[in-house]
Amino acid sequence: MGTALRWFRGLTLGCMALLSGARSDAQSLAEDFATGFTPGLGWSGDLLAFRGESGRLVLRDTRPTPAAVARVWVPAMTRGAGCWSLNVDQRFSPSTTNRVRWWLAADRPLESAAASGFYFQLGGISGDGDALELYYASGNTTTLVAGGRPGVAAVDRLALSIRVCATADRRWSWSARDSLGALVDTAAGSAPVALASQYAGFEVAFTSTRNGLLSFDDLRVEPLFRDESPPTLVLAKADNATTVTLVASEPLGSSAALVSTYSVAGRAPVSVLPKGDTVRLMLARDLESGVATEVRIAGWQDLAGNPAPPLTASVTFSPPRPLAAYDVLITEIMADPTPVVGLPDAEYVELLNASATAIDLAELTLRSGTTSVRLPNVSLAPKTYVALTKGEVADPRFTRFAGVPTLSNSGGTLTLLSGGTVVDEVAYRDTHLPTGKRDGGYSLERIDLAQPCIVDGQNWTASTALAGGTPGAANSVNGNVEVRDLRITAARVVDSMTIELSTNRGLSVPGPGAFALSDNGIATVMRLESPGTYRLTLAAPLPPGAALALTLAAAATSCSVGELIGRDTFYLGIAERAAPGDWEINEIMYDPLAGQGRWIELVNRSSKLLSSNELQLARALSDGSVDQAFRDIEEVLVPGGGYLVLAADPEKLTARFPNARPSAVAKATVPTLGERDCIVLQDAVAELRYFLVCYDKSWHNRAYAKTDGVSLERVDLDAAVQDGSNWTSASSTSGFGTPTLPNSQARVATNDGVTRFSLPRERISPDGDGFEDLLSVDYNFTEPGVLVRFSVVDLQGRAVYAPSEDVAPGLAGSWTWDGVTDDGGVAAVGTYVLRAEYFSPDTPARREFLAFSVVARR
Repeated sequence: MGTALRWFRGLTLGCMALLSGARSDAQSLAEDFATGFTPGLGWSGDLLAFRGESGRLVLRDTRPTPAAVARVWVPAMTRGAGCWSLNVDQRFSPSTTNRVRWWLAADRPLESAAASGFYFQLGGISGDGDALELYYASGNTTTLVAGGRPGVAAVDRLALSIRVCATADRRWSWSARDSLGALVDTAAGSAPVALASQYAGFEVAFTSTRNGLLSFDDLRVEPLFRDESPPTLVLAKADNATTVTLVASEPLGSSAALVSTYSVAGRAPVSVLPKGDTVRLMLARDLESGVATEVRIAGWQDLAGNPAPPLTASVTFSPPRPLAAYDVLITEIMADPTPVVGLPDAEYVELLNASATAIDLAELTLRSGTTSVRLPNVSLAPKTYVALTKGEVADPRFTRFAGVPTLSNSGGTLTLLSGGTVVDEVAYRDTHLPTGKRDGGYSLERIDLAQPCIVDGQNWTASTALAGGTPGAANSVNGNVEVRDLRITAARVVDSMTIELSTNRGLSVPGPGAFALSDNGIATVMRLESPGTYRLTLAAPLPPGAALALTLAAAATSCSVGELIGRDTFYLGIAERAAPGDWEINEIMYDPLAGQGRWIELVNRSSKLLSSNELQLARALSDGSVDQAFRDIEEVLVPGGGYLVLAADPEKLTARFPNARPSAVAKATVPTLGERDCIVLQDAVAELRYFLVCYDKSWHNRAYAKTDGVSLERVDLDAAVQDGSNWTSASSTSGFGTPTLPNSQARVATNDGVTRFSLPRERISPDGDGFEDLLSVDYNFTEPGVLVRFSVVDLQGRAVYAPSEDVAPGLAGSWTWDGVTDDGGVAAVGTYVLRAEYFSPDTPARREFLAFSVVARR
C-alpha cells in the first residue's frame, strides 16, 4: 500500500499525454487508506461510518444513530481536465437502497443535497439492467454522460479497478478492470459543462446488513488545481427588500461568515448566511425601491487563503413583475418518443420565454391532470427555449428535470401557473398528429406563437424536422394560423342555475361581462380544467320551456389582435318533451361531396324549447321497420321554429357551408344512405315516431346533371312529407344546401299584408354620371333582430346578383345596389326583380318582390 499519505508533484506518463495543457507543478491527491482516513487530507462528513481494516477503507457504520446514507468528502480542487482512479470491492448486489456513488468532482461539501458535479455510480437503479454509469448532477437534475453495458453491475460481487478521465474539451471516458487486469467495461461521452470542482468523496446508500461488505482503496485525483488567485465578486443582487445575495468566483473561506465583513448603505447586515461561493445578507432596513444601494466587502478569502482586496457593488431592489398570461409558452410536446426517429428516447416539454425580460422558471408550476410540480431554478433569457425532460439523456439540447410529469401518448392538458395566474395552457391530442406520425418518434409543435390562446388542434401539428422534433430551438412548423372570429363553440345546461360552454380561443377576461344571456343575468364565471371552457352561474334559475339566447358580448376578447366577435346564438333553457308533429324533416344531404359527411336537417314546428337528447335517427326498410338505428346524438337545444342539423362531421359541414350556424349543428352518426332510402326519426325512450320519409333520387330537379353534393330541400312544411313534388334540389345560389337556414326552395308567404320594402325610384342608370347610379331600397321593420338577404334576378328567374351573406339592417334604413353583377360586369338594360328574403329567430321566413328597370346610359 505504501505510506499513508502521498503528496507528489508531476504526472504519470499516461496522464501527461492526456492532460498536455496541465501545469507541470500541479499536485495530485493520493490516499491509500492504510489506517483509514488520513487526517492531513481534511476528510469530513460521516467519518464514523467507515473504518480502516487490512489497509482498506471499509463500510462499518458505528454512528450512535445509524442512517441509511453515509457521505464523506475531501478537498480536491480540479479544473478543466483530470483523471481519477479507485479500487472498489462491493460484495452485494446493488439496489435503490444499496448503491455507491463515487463523487469525482463536487462544487461543495456533500452534506448539501444541492451539490453539483460529476459522480460514478455502481448500479442501484435498474435491477437486472444495473450498469456502471458516469453522471453530471446539478442539484436534483442529473444527466448521463457515459453509461456502460446493462447488467455489468447486476452481480453479487464487484471487485474493480476504475479509472475515469476528462479532457479540457469536456470529453469523458472511463474503464473498469477486474483483479487480473482484464477489461470489464468502458464508455465515453460528452459533458454539458466544463470540469470545475472543490471536493471528491463517496456517497453510499446502504442497509445494516451491508456493513463490512464494501471497501475502497488507492483513491487518486490528478492533477489538483493550484489556486493562487483571490476570489472576485461575480454577482450582487437584491432578492427582495431585506435580502442581498453575493456570488463569488469560487468557494469562500471562514471570513465570509462574519457580519463585520459587509456593509449595505453604510450599515452592517443583521445576519450572514454563507454557502460555498454564495453569501446571503439579511438587512435591518428595507432597501428603497428603485434606488441603487452600495454594498462593501472587506476580508474575503478563498479556501486556499488567497485574500481579496476590498470589493464594492451596487444593488437595486425592484418589486418583481408578476408573470402575465403567455409570458412563457408551451411550444413543443414529445409524448411518445418510441420508436426513435432521430432524438433520444425521452419525453420532453419545451418552453419559450416569450417576454422581453429574463424569467426564473422556479416562479412557475407545471400541472398535468392532478400532478403539479414546481419547475427547476433555471433562468431563461428572453426569446429562448428550454426542453425539460426526466429522461437519462446526455444531450445539451435538453435540461434534465426529474419532476416532468409522465405524458400520456393519447393526450392530456398541460397548464403553466404563476401563483393564481394561468400563464399558458394547452390540451394536446395524438389526433393532432397526421396518421403517418402517430406511432411515435415525432413531437407536437405549436404553429402560431402569436395566437397562443387557440384552444383546439388547429394550432398544433407534427414536427417536420428530420430528427422528429426541435428541442431547445425554434419550431420547424413556425407559421400563421388564419384568424377566425372569436365564438362560442358549444354550450349546455348543467342545471337550472348552471351553464357550461367552450370557446374557440381562451378569453382574456372570462368574467360575466364577456357573455350576454337574454332575460337573465350571469352572476359568476369560472374557468374549467380544459382550455377555453367555462362554467356560468346564473343570477336566476332558467324558466322551464323558455329559450334564452346566449351570445358573446361585444366586450369579449382573447389574445388575437383585431378579432371579430362571432354572433352565433346558442338557445338554452329547460327543454320540454316533444310531441307528435313537433319535429319535421326539412333537408337531406344523402350524397355529399367526397369527405364531407352526410347530414339531415330537422325543424322544430312547435313553440316549445326542444332537446335532441332523446332523439334516435334510423334508416328503415320500405315497410317502415327499422334497419339501422343510432342514438349517439350530441345534445342541442332548439327553440320553436328553429333548425337542427344532425351531421356526421360538423366541422366539415360548417367549412363547406360558411353561413351555417354551428350552434344548430349536432354531431351524430348518420346512417348510410343511398339514392333511395327511408329515414326515421323517433324518441327511443318514449317509443314515439316523429316521421318516416322514403326519398328518391328522382325528387331532385331534373335540370341538374349531377346531384352529388346537392341537398334535397322540402318546399312546404305544411304539405305532405312523402309527396315527391314537395321536394327539390337546393339552389345553386345557396351553394346547393342551406343547413341551419331557411331552405332556398321553400314556399313561404310573400308578406303578411304589411309592405316592409319600397323603391323610391324604380329604375337605375349605372353609368357613373352621378344621376340614379344606385338602386335604393327603403325598409321598415316592427321587430328587432331581423336578417335580410337581397338578390336580383332577371325575368327568367336567373340570378344576376346573389350575395351569400345575410345582412342585419336594423329597424329602418336603406340598402343600395350599384348595378354590378356577380361576374363583375354591369347589368344590361332591361327589367329585373329585387328579391328580399327576411326572417328572425322569432318569425318564419318571408319574401317580397319589387320590379325595377335598368335604363340606358345617357
